[in-house]
Amino acid sequence: MSKVVKTMLRGAMAAALVAGLAAHADASEITLKAVSAFPKTHKNTKGFLDYIAAVNKDGKGLVHIKYIGGPEVAPPPQQPVALRNGLFDLQFGPSAYYLGMFPEGDFTGGFKTPAEARKLGGYKLVDQLMRKEIGAHFIGRFYSGLGLYMSLPSKPTFRADGLPDLHGLKMRSSPAYRDFIKMLGGTPVVMSIRQIYTALERGVVDGACGDLDTQVEMGLTKFLHYTIEPPFNMAGILMIANAKKWDSLPQKVRSFLTSEAHKYEKITMDVVTARTKHTKAELAKQGVTFIQLKGKTAQHFVDSYMKTPWGRMANNPKVGPKVTAELHKAWY
Repeated sequence: MSKVVKTMLRGAMAAALVAGLAAHADASEITLKAVSAFPKTHKNTKGFLDYIAAVNKDGKGLVHIKYIGGPEVAPPPQQPVALRNGLFDLQFGPSAYYLGMFPEGDFTGGFKTPAEARKLGGYKLVDQLMRKEIGAHFIGRFYSGLGLYMSLPSKPTFRADGLPDLHGLKMRSSPAYRDFIKMLGGTPVVMSIRQIYTALERGVVDGACGDLDTQVEMGLTKFLHYTIEPPFNMAGILMIANAKKWDSLPQKVRSFLTSEAHKYEKITMDVVTARTKHTKAELAKQGVTFIQLKGKTAQHFVDSYMKTPWGRMANNPKVGPKVTAELHKAWY
């Protein structure tokens, strides 16, 4: 056998060995499937997609997350059921979408940062509850500080106690703040974000509650000219995992996914701060007037909202006053 042939054979054998090792490494890499409650192009999905990109880059050979889609995979209220049934492994979205399954999800309207809540035992408590109720592990909360505001077509009137008077108004709502709208005399109409523009255009609703970015992005300033400050609540967008799948992962993988999530909790919280400042300026340019409640009136506005979720949980036999008090301490 000539030296040339021998050299070629050695090269081929070496290449095969390298390929075999690479295949073995790829085979050992764990793949997790993920979905989001919001569409892929939604602003609040970006933090989740950035998290996935960071995991796939820094965890190469260890774990890979495959994003398989948003509401087209499963409607947001049904995603926790699909997660529990193993259709996918990770889910990202507001717990307000599945309060029927997980009434403790009202806790996400907290004003503490994720770091503060973890220190106070809030994460451990929510994980215990999620495992029991929906078979999910609680990983983290993104976009903390994302305020939910009340926006109206005309200058609001106020009651004797300083709160907005919504009598005669139909307000876009989510299940989370439906009771708050009722308390203020309005009629809540629960609908997805994507339906708001058409609903305002057709007179199905008069006003809306939600985040400020949606007003700009969907052109809602055509209908909504006044926004009340401060925000009555802070949205909570959670990342959860199928508990059985999570528990089956090696500790190294779980620790890595958790630490990356904590990084992106902080990153997305900073994004919210900068984005809110920019969005307020843009809304003002488009003619939106901010009605600023101050001092005790502002606190009364927020406290009046918070009574509704905490009241729902305390009166719900699946939750009760003891668990509600624990959640209140850790998150509000």
